Amino acid sequence: MAVCLCIFSCIPVSLHPIYDSESIVYDSQLEGSWLQEETGDMYRFVKDDDRYKLYVGGKNDTSSYFYAHLTEIDNHRFIDLFPARLDTALSQYLLLHFVPVHSFALIDSIGDDAVTISPISLNWLTTLVKRDRFGAAYESVSGFTVFTAKTARMRTILRKALRQKEQAFAEPYRLERQL
Repeated sequence: MAVCLCIFSCIPVSLHPIYDSESIVYDSQLEGSWLQEETGDMYRFVKDDDRYKLYVGGKNDTSSYFYAHLTEIDNHRFIDLFPARLDTALSQYLLLHFVPVHSFALIDSIGDDAVTISPISLNWLTTLVKRDRFGAAYESVSGFTVFTAKTARMRTILRKALRQKEQAFAEPYRLERQL
């Protein structure tokens, strides 16, 4: 990702999405602008077919643009983010060396006034993958864990996370609706 979002920092990234065409859901309550008070970051979700466009702006005038999909796994909602574009000010040669990846987190709740999001614990997930010997389910690249498992396998891993929710997910972040 071009920018490490506070609510998605230190969480796993995947080459493949955690959603498939049958599991995509839409919730109109997510549309609009949200503030994470601790960081001052603003999040704006705009409907775009079966997904959202997510614009993120920070205190230091940085901004990012993602495609966001909501997906359901065992009656729990997750969000999958994928960069919509990389900084076009970078040279084409430099851009060649960036591989866009998906990041994801559990949506605990979407309400009229707030959204709560729990990132999955990278330590928990990496330990699980190593212990279960998923084969080539991940690679460690320059200190980052990049999951290479296909969508179906990632969804299976997230089902395991839901069964061990207290260990598998970090403290939730709260986003407050902005009018």
